[in-house]
Amino acid sequence: MSTSLRSGRVVLGTLAALITVVAIACSEGPSGPASPSGASVQAGNSTDAKPAAKQQDLQLNLSHVECVDGRVEVHFVLLFVPDGVTPGDFVTYNWGGGTRQAPRGKNTGNVWHYTDYLPSGSTVDIESATVQVSGQTVTLHNPGSYAGTYNCNTVVACNFPNPSPGLTCLDSPLGNEASECAYFAPGSTVLGKTDLDGTTGSQQTTMAGAIAIVKDGKAGCSPGQQSYQTYTNVTAGQLIPPPPGGSSISHITYCSCPPLAQ
Repeated sequence: MSTSLRSGRVVLGTLAALITVVAIACSEGPSGPASPSGASVQAGNSTDAKPAAKQQDLQLNLSHVECVDGRVEVHFVLLFVPDGVTPGDFVTYNWGGGTRQAPRGKNTGNVWHYTDYLPSGSTVDIESATVQVSGQTVTLHNPGSYAGTYNCNTVVACNFPNPSPGLTCLDSPLGNEASECAYFAPGSTVLGKTDLDGTTGSQQTTMAGAIAIVKDGKAGCSPGQQSYQTYTNVTAGQLIPPPPGGSSISHITYCSCPPLAQ
């Protein structure tokens, strides 16, 4: 066989191989081999992939500042707390006159409540507040809301049948402000207490209350008895006369109006 004939056969064989490769590539298409159903499958574009659900951000709101029973009530709400999560014990806030803590109260669904009380006459401007939730610090969403001076001097007039306002002598001290309110105004709540530690002379009330109970040692009572002076429906800044005989004042307790006395 001549050299030229053998060269022609090699060229023809090479061309045939190239044609076969091109035919296979065209049958597979640009996206790879056809699936059994004939549908093209593209990498990284599966219809089964879904984005992760985004959890709504926690939000701390100053809900209100208002007068309640002669005091200034400061109320926060923490929103969007996930189920099974208990937030921090306190909201720490600056009210314009210092830093205080509002303790955690009840929750309603995914909302948690925090409440604190300031004295009547307070000028409130809450510019910052924080609470901890699972290691996260949540800051106040609406700083500066409800800013103002709150004079809570209006109280509901009450009648106290047992005992009547004035001097009461007891054989033993009542012990604490809760016991004092329970004795002089059953069903009432404690609004506050001012410790005077033996101060003498006239005193001014520091808050409004349905009843103010002045513990003044033994003034006006028999030897061995404890003396309590009571004043009803007092306002903040009201003058309390000195105990009889120049006795010193231990403290003044303020109570709300009991429900049955309104």
